[in-house]
Amino acid sequence: MKHFLLIVLLTSFCVRSAETPPIQLKVAILSVDTKQISAYATWANTFEKLHPDITLNIDYFSDKTYKARLHSWLDDGVYDVMYWQGGKRLSGLVEQDLLIPISDLIDTQKLKQFVPKEVLEQVTYKGKIQALPFAQYSWGFYYNKEIFAENNLQPPQTWKAFLSLSETLKNNDIYPLVQANTEGWPTLAWLDYISFQIGGHPLRNKLLNNIKLTTSEQNDILSVFSELMQDNYFIARDYPWTWQQALFMVGRKQAAMTLMGQFAETAITHRMSDRMGFFNFPQLDDSLMSMAPLEVFMVPIGASNKVGAKKLLTFLLDPKHQTALSLNLGWLPINLGQINSADVNTRQQVAIDYLKRSPNRIQYFDRESDNETATRYVNSLSHIFSDSLIESLHATLGGLSVEPSSILSQANNAKLFKLSAIKGHRSTFLASSILREVYKSMGIEIAISRPASTQEAITSYNSDIDGELIRIKQFENMTDELLRVPEPVFSASLLLVSRGQQCDVIDDIKNKNLNVGVSSDALVLKQWSAKNAVDLTLFEGQEALWGAFESGEISHVLSTQT
Repeated sequence: MKHFLLIVLLTSFCVRSAETPPIQLKVAILSVDTKQISAYATWANTFEKLHPDITLNIDYFSDKTYKARLHSWLDDGVYDVMYWQGGKRLSGLVEQDLLIPISDLIDTQKLKQFVPKEVLEQVTYKGKIQALPFAQYSWGFYYNKEIFAENNLQPPQTWKAFLSLSETLKNNDIYPLVQANTEGWPTLAWLDYISFQIGGHPLRNKLLNNIKLTTSEQNDILSVFSELMQDNYFIARDYPWTWQQALFMVGRKQAAMTLMGQFAETAITHRMSDRMGFFNFPQLDDSLMSMAPLEVFMVPIGASNKVGAKKLLTFLLDPKHQTALSLNLGWLPINLGQINSADVNTRQQVAIDYLKRSPNRIQYFDRESDNETATRYVNSLSHIFSDSLIESLHATLGGLSVEPSSILSQANNAKLFKLSAIKGHRSTFLASSILREVYKSMGIEIAISRPASTQEAITSYNSDIDGELIRIKQFENMTDELLRVPEPVFSASLLLVSRGQQCDVIDDIKNKNLNVGVSSDALVLKQWSAKNAVDLTLFEGQEALWGAFESGEISHVLSTQT
């Protein structure tokens, strides 16, 4: 028996000593929302199951943070694999010798087998394939299908039809367009499409490389923008719309269309999806052109785990894994032939069909120009969309620089927002009133309704209310179209008030002796009562609540601290 035990112990010791910890592979990702983070997490889990010897340590960053820290990460070798974007943003890193070409890690024939030739050409510099493309997406117009149906309209294919459609919408008291402008770069899509359709690659390349245009070329571009801006087609042009807000404006019929990339797919909720359509940028001539920015993974020159990086990139080369990741991110795979039509929605299918037919594909303007040039055009376009000042673009096309416009206009007194705030609470009333005054100082009027119940607020929101103020975060679980403001505006404490001098809440709950009154149907109160099996009595207003408490009708009051 002793020998047997000794053998077992020795065997166990040998097994444990042979175990080695998984290799750590550090990955940096730029993500726009939690849905994309979830998609990357699923992709990482699949990889780790196939490669138990490797653990992916993924860090997620916002667009602004990622781009600000990119060069320091590349220099310091902080990550082994990094997300990035095609065009000059990639070639600029190659020129600085900051990357390991992936054709030095993965056999070139294998890359050519799984990546279309025209896509590989877009990431090939200095005779080597510098990054692994894994996704692309199209730019075009998201539109509200209900608005189009109610006005007997069809998605336009030509610029003339687009202007005619916009005029029809305006004549029917519907704003045709809303433009995302907060960060500036979304407006560049207009310049990309218009310049290419007027003069193809030569004209667009002049803009990208900051080459002064001829008078004729300038006039051709300016005339198209003049047609677009002269008839007041845009709702609240001088308000700073994020792309998420612009999308929601269209989904809720406050504007008919917005020009946007299909990265927006992850922001379209299930309930909104049936109302949203997509069409490609209308043609100014007979040429077909698609904007299809490439998403890539690259390996920094300072990467410490090149073996792990090769395994991860090889894994992503598999059409099954690559297609799954790109679609889960709301994008399209680089090989459109890999797509099963059942895996995409009708908006994506419209983009796919057009991409397949289009002989000309371009990256986005600010991905193919230097930062200074892109900023100059963003500044001039900001004046066009906020003030209809075509002269600003005229100056930039002529080689001059202009200062950005002030998007928020003090003269804008339109009641852009209709908000709700729960009735019956002093804290809510105070905070929402303060917010109204703050926005008023910026020239924006806010109409605030005060629903008496959560259900009333939901009903109002689903019809015409833009948002909910001063409400606990559980409210977002009641409807899937809320866009949460990142900063908390107000907080309040909940108090349980007892009639006696001692509040034996625990004993009262155990004995089910709590008779609790509330003046709000807030979700947090319902959740607390359900968890503790406590019955709540709802009173209309604070006066009725405290009157019942004083008369002995209820033994406890659950209230916010005001």
